[in-house]
Amino acid sequence: MASVPNDRAWYAGAHHRIVSLVRELPPTALHEMVPACPKWTVRDLLAHLCAVARSARDAGTSGRLPSIPTPEQTQVGVDERANATLDQVLDEWAATTEELTAILSPEKLRSQVVHDITQHEADVRGTVGAQR
Repeated sequence: MASVPNDRAWYAGAHHRIVSLVRELPPTALHEMVPACPKWTVRDLLAHLCAVARSARDAGTSGRLPSIPTPEQTQVGVDERANATLDQVLDEWAATTEELTAILSPEKLRSQVVHDITQHEADVRGTVGAQR
């Protein structure tokens, strides 16, 4: 039976793959609309991933699981980073990812963030035409 990476390694790996991909994209690609997230560009999706990581990190630290956010609540995390540069968003996400993967628990929280990043990695790749 093949080994399955643990949730921390999976999240960190997906983060690394997404960041590596977007750093190689031409700036115009960041403004492509994401078909699976029709109100968001690739840049907006990165802001969302950053916001999810921050929320999960905060929930893991406090021990309180967040509820599944409404679309309006989800948009807040994107809007909060609307004026940030790509580097600022990626730097915030990197710092938060390091903290998050150190504390990633309990199981429900792990499954939520791992599912989210896995889905959105596919969204980014599909939007920019990148193969795995």
